[in-house]
Amino acid sequence: MWLRRNIRQVEQQGGPEGETETVWAADEVYFRAAITAGEVSERFDELFDDPPVPPPVYPAPTILERVEGLEAAMLEIAGTMYGDLGVS
Repeated sequence: MWLRRNIRQVEQQGGPEGETETVWAADEVYFRAAITAGEVSERFDELFDDPPVPPPVYPAPTILERVEGLEAAMLEIAGTMYGDLGVS
């Protein structure tokens, strides 16, 4: 869902010859939520200022899990390049 406020026309420098053009500009927020148009109208400012963030589809790995994965990958690469390093 897109929410827009402060919708206005502004002049901006355009193409290569520097001509000005009139364009529409706005502050906008995008989010996904199962809410009705009535709920959006009632809670517009709240939703705009603090849009709902859906939970991740898959939980993100912790920093420790990421570091362990990198270490394992580096050992595998080193093992391929230099043979068994005797580290596990």
